[in-house]
Amino acid sequence: MDDSSRTKKVDRAEKGIALKVALVYSVVGILWILFSDQLLLKGAPDPRALTYLQTFKGWLYILATAVLLYVLIRRYAGSLARLMGRLRISEERIRHLVDSVPDILYTARLPDFGVTFISPAVTTVLGFTPEDFAANPYLLQDQLHDDDRRRVLSEIRRAAAKLKTFTVEYRMWHKDGKTVRWFRDSGNVYEDENHRIASISGAMSDITERKEAEARAAYMANHDSLTGLLNQRGLILVLENFMALARRRQQEMTCLILGIDGFGHINDIYGRRTGDDLLVQVGQFLERTLRASDVISHTRNQVVARVGGNRFLMALPDTKLKGAQTLGERILKELGQLKIPAGTEYIRVTGKIGIAGFPTHAEEADSLLSHAETALKRAKNEGAKPIHVFDNAEREEDTQALRCVEAIHRALEDKRFTLHFQPILHIPSGALHHYEVLVRMQMPDNRLIPPGQFIEVAERFGMINQIDYRVLEMAFEHLKKLAKQRRHITLSVNLSGAHFGDTRLLQWLENKFTNSGIDTRNLILEITETAAVRDMQKARTLMQSLKTLGYRFALDDFGIGFTSFSHLRTLPVDIVKIDGSFVRNLHTSREDRGLVQAITNVAKTFNKKVVAEFVENGEILKILQRFGVDYAQGFHIGKPEPSIPFNEALQKEAENTIPHSLDLNLAKP
Repeated sequence: MDDSSRTKKVDRAEKGIALKVALVYSVVGILWILFSDQLLLKGAPDPRALTYLQTFKGWLYILATAVLLYVLIRRYAGSLARLMGRLRISEERIRHLVDSVPDILYTARLPDFGVTFISPAVTTVLGFTPEDFAANPYLLQDQLHDDDRRRVLSEIRRAAAKLKTFTVEYRMWHKDGKTVRWFRDSGNVYEDENHRIASISGAMSDITERKEAEARAAYMANHDSLTGLLNQRGLILVLENFMALARRRQQEMTCLILGIDGFGHINDIYGRRTGDDLLVQVGQFLERTLRASDVISHTRNQVVARVGGNRFLMALPDTKLKGAQTLGERILKELGQLKIPAGTEYIRVTGKIGIAGFPTHAEEADSLLSHAETALKRAKNEGAKPIHVFDNAEREEDTQALRCVEAIHRALEDKRFTLHFQPILHIPSGALHHYEVLVRMQMPDNRLIPPGQFIEVAERFGMINQIDYRVLEMAFEHLKKLAKQRRHITLSVNLSGAHFGDTRLLQWLENKFTNSGIDTRNLILEITETAAVRDMQKARTLMQSLKTLGYRFALDDFGIGFTSFSHLRTLPVDIVKIDGSFVRNLHTSREDRGLVQAITNVAKTFNKKVVAEFVENGEILKILQRFGVDYAQGFHIGKPEPSIPFNEALQKEAENTIPHSLDLNLAKP
């Protein structure tokens, strides 16, 4: 309780006591005047006694009133003393309570916001003492943050005008002039005895930690925790602002997205910590590069963001596509000089870049980012062109791809994938006991879609695994039927590289080996050389695990990928399939004949069987026979058919020449 309130309460108590004493004294005096003479006449026996009593009447009145006043004053003085005592105790309790509250309690007069009381907690939080506010009643509003002062005073004035409570959050400067604290001020508005707005009282709670936590949460929501760069969510916000500004100024802007090559291999070989260091250093490199790229853009507001595991996006306001391409070429050139330490070694970083521009390719942030991602994917697929600029014609391709994705989903749900079988000729014996399984997607109108029209889309959108499982399931069903017919046929099934590193395929094939009763030597799994080399260690691990179950492997499309004869030694394959691009012109191309013969010789050195694809005429078949190629596949041998023809004589020959199944380790005459 402040001195003013205490004084007013004591003053009211004193006035009450004085009024009571005066009232009692007045009543006694009036009664004495009215009735004292009558009492004397009745009490005096004769005139002499009456005269004697009248002589002492005044003294008696003085004595009686003195006694009365003594009694009254003593009684009320005790009450006043007890009241003062209770007031002191109450004041001490209130002061103790105020001192113990961590919030800053204050009162201020209106309309000038001059502080009339402030609790000692202000010293702990802001460094000022209550005496500082007594010396300068306007210190509270002086310490308000410049960006908050007008808003805070306006909100309190609005609340005061309606006699309402108020709650407002604001910042205040500490006494040191460097530190800013956040407060949540909750207060009330009061009137004076004339019903005029007179004062406010409030409690200021320190919410600095909460505000800092909110700021950290907002920062983390929009930034990558590893590199400190914007993440995709934060980038979208920045892109929307950039695009709005570019739209008003009728300017262009571009997005350039960088993908690091082989990042998964780096994590696998050198560990995730090295991979994280690489990402941090690449992010710092890109920020340095953009700071030095003012010749590309007239603004210095370029932004770098990490939008995925190994992808970085640069937003370039006021930059045309040509300028972005120039910057992309510079980034790739200088990126190759970046060396990331990994133990005693150094990692060289390479990458691919996709570019999309506003408004040429998109007018919304999400679309612009999506088109840049699409351009990056095409840059990765093209190989020879590490920088790809999005083409609006590709938008229609993407639309068609999405339609294809939906068709694949429905075909999987409705089990509308079917198999065709293309024969593979055993050249030395002329026997047909080996077929490659080729998948077709059947549309609702019964049209059959060849794999060339949907496999690439399935790989791009992560659906190839489901197709592979469906094809393998159907291949096992055919092998069961063939086994019941005692037909010794071997099937080759294409397997996507997406399964490498995924143990589910191994478990699935183990179950098939256990439960189906099929001889696994009748199933050959074909993988492309490109897919195997892309993830050599995982491919080798999966192949070795499956070979222990009896499954066999063929290396498909050999010669068009990362062709190296060392792969024939590293990968545990049983068959090498020479890509048809080297076979179809074998009868006219001297170079192709030399290459096919070289592949055949090296393969046999490693004890591998050789299959030549795209055998279109008898002349090519004769050349292959002369080179010692083991198997031939192509339209001259047979086209893909929905069923395997049964030729009793041919089957008998197969049983005599190749007992049980295709023997890949013994040459048959």
